Amino acid sequence: MPIVAGDVLDGRFELERSAGSGGMGVVYRGVDRESGALVAVKTVRSAGGAERFQREVEILAGLRHPGIVTYLGHGSVGDELYLVMEWLEGVDLAAHLVLAELAVGDAVGIAVQVASALGAAHRQGIVHRDIKPSNVFLVEGRPDRVKGIGKRDWVDHDPDYDSLRDDPRFQAMLSKLA
Repeated sequence: MPIVAGDVLDGRFELERSAGSGGMGVVYRGVDRESGALVAVKTVRSAGGAERFQREVEILAGLRHPGIVTYLGHGSVGDELYLVMEWLEGVDLAAHLVLAELAVGDAVGIAVQVASALGAAHRQGIVHRDIKPSNVFLVEGRPDRVKGIGKRDWVDHDPDYDSLRDDPRFQAMLSKLA
């Protein structure tokens, strides 16, 4: 039986409504019954992408930074897997840019905050390979989180990055950005 709105996962995460869907599954808006906080619950059919999804869970669970979406839990129901994250209320940078241009100061502020989040991931050996406006989330016009965690986006111990990471010039640049 598939996961649907109204379900309660792990006795804790109550799914309110579908917030979107893609080729791999559905994202639901829900509420954490323990904290009362809104949550995003991403689901995927295990037959279609269990290995990729598990890698996404492992990477996100290990990352802690105020600029990276927060992992809250994961599990499975029948043949569906789910990942619970904090709910983000706002718009991604791509959607924002359709409506309005960014002032230079705002663009610099976004770049600095995104670099800080990416620097935190890099220090843990994680490289985001798909940083783009749709993976930068804005709240009230300000950068809030980097999203888009997945096998194609985040690569653990990328060989090109490993050699670059050992370069002292690259280390100095990361230190300045963080």
